[in-house]
Order: sequence, then C-alpha cells, then structure tokens
Amino acid sequence: MKPARFLSASLPTLLLTFALAPVFQASAASYASGISITGTTVNFTLNETADFVTYSINGGAPQTLADASKGQKSFALGSASDTFSITAV
Repeated sequence: MKPARFLSASLPTLLLTFALAPVFQASAASYASGISITGTTVNFTLNETADFVTYSINGGAPQTLADASKGQKSFALGSASDTFSITAV
C-alpha cells in the first residue's frame, strides 16, 4: 500500500496560502455605557480605548476629553437641566 501523498503534496501550497494571505485585525466599536448624572457631573464608562471622545452640551460645539482610554470618564454640565451627547470614535 502506498502512503497518502495528499498531505505532503498540499502542505507547501497551504503554507504559501497562509503566508500570502492578508492579515486582518478585528476591532470593537468604542461606546459610552453606564451613563449617570450626579448633580452637574456626568459619569460614564468607555468600553474600549477610542481615537477620541467628545461631548456636546445643549447642542454646542464638541469638547474633546483629554483621555480616550478605556474606563471611567466624567465631565461637568453647566446646569442639572442641560442636555448632552457623547461621541466615541
């Protein structure tokens, strides 16, 4: 009985395929969660490090948070009745 040549014949092809295949990196989308307001302080958790995080109060110009790393973040409102939005990119 002859040994199977399938594995030995296709191993170089398989190795070449993996060597030439592009490398893809999966990444998650950053987002704010656990948002809460205590007085005039907005607290939230950033799930993943983002390129940048901004917030806008009452539809005003976006303000950039200095730290866009994963974890707990906060910023101050002018008044407890202010509205705001948070953007993580």
